[in-house]
Amino acid sequence: MRLSRRGVIKGTLALLIGVPGTVLFLPLCAAILFAFVYSAMEGFANDSRPSELVLSSLWGLAGVVGLAAFWFWVFARANLTRRIRTTVAIGVLVGVGAIAPLLTAYAGIYTILAAMGFLLGIVISLWLLLPNLPLNPDAQIETSRAGQLTR
Repeated sequence: MRLSRRGVIKGTLALLIGVPGTVLFLPLCAAILFAFVYSAMEGFANDSRPSELVLSSLWGLAGVVGLAAFWFWVFARANLTRRIRTTVAIGVLVGVGAIAPLLTAYAGIYTILAAMGFLLGIVISLWLLLPNLPLNPDAQIETSRAGQLTR
């Protein structure tokens, strides 16, 4: 079975950046969300600054949304509607905003994966919003409003 250009590009990006990023970033986001839920159940009694906990939980939620949008893009069909492409692009950009602090906060593998994820998130969002850009894995299947193949 021969893989298409689309499958090779998306599969390579998913294996090189998506899997390691998910393995390292998802537990971090989940732990922050769990801490928020636990503190909320306790009524924020032991926490002197609940606003910081709320902000950090929003950061964790943004990370989960970004990862979900990335994996949706990886496994989505090629000819998505404009509304779905825009929604996924917004989700990816939310994830880009969530990993931006990791560019300077940590050293080592987190910073490297954050930089690669940051760049990949920007590129994926551009591919989703401007589907005829070069190297877009879904560009050859983009259809016009008349329903004809444009590329």
